[in-house]
Amino acid sequence: MARPTKQGIDYFPLDCVFDDDLQLFITENGADSLGILVVVWQMIYQNEGYFIQNDKKFPLKVKQRIMSDVDRINEVISNAVEWGVFDKSIYNKHKILTSKGIQKRFFIAARLKKEVKIHQHLILINIDSVGNAVNVVGNDLDIVGNATNVKEDVNVNVKENKSICPAPCQAQDLMIIGLPTNKFNTQQEQYSVTESQLAEWSETYPAVDVDQTLKRIRSWLVNNPSKRKTMRGMGKFIDSWLSREQDRGKQNETHNRSNTKQESNHARQLRELGDAIFGPD
Repeated sequence: MARPTKQGIDYFPLDCVFDDDLQLFITENGADSLGILVVVWQMIYQNEGYFIQNDKKFPLKVKQRIMSDVDRINEVISNAVEWGVFDKSIYNKHKILTSKGIQKRFFIAARLKKEVKIHQHLILINIDSVGNAVNVVGNDLDIVGNATNVKEDVNVNVKENKSICPAPCQAQDLMIIGLPTNKFNTQQEQYSVTESQLAEWSETYPAVDVDQTLKRIRSWLVNNPSKRKTMRGMGKFIDSWLSREQDRGKQNETHNRSNTKQESNHARQLRELGDAIFGPD
């Protein structure tokens, strides 16, 4: 039985500088409001990907992560809706937290997933224009009390987009991690590393923990925006990084073998000296 495709994503981009409205919201509502918002965003991206329902349990789930008072969490969420941080019309109708920005970021990050569940009544953006990566078949959304029932599961067919996802990305190939390119700040462009690429690099560079190294590469790119690479140059950049890690791993292995040999010779010399002084055992 095939493993079901994960709907959510494992990370999401957070702007270094917020837009004016969000900054004013934080100014009015206090520094802790940003912490609450970040947790809400985490839960959205981690679960459904582009929305979450604010039912009775939701503030408690937020509290588990940030330990703010439930009344304070509800106040911040309510004010965020009024400020337009979350779409007001959808929230008033369905008690669902989402926004155009959230949806855009999710569908860019999820463009390589085999399938994504789409609730048409919640969509605020033209999905076909997001990297030309998804085709959506319409479906209805029923809200019954605090339950969300999807009448029809929707398959999202992912098209190859060479400007966004270079070879060897395939429609069935899931993205492992996204690396920001030099156009990330203006177009949110990322180089998508897929499962097949991870397997290929792991085979090519056996002395390297490729998965962990890719996370280090992403952290370096996030913290050094002026040194980010183009989409075309990202593959060569990753290969060069992994190659250096491979050479370093071999050097460490050679050094360890040399140390072991030296220790062995030293032990032999001590044993011979002992035999000369005290006689053999």
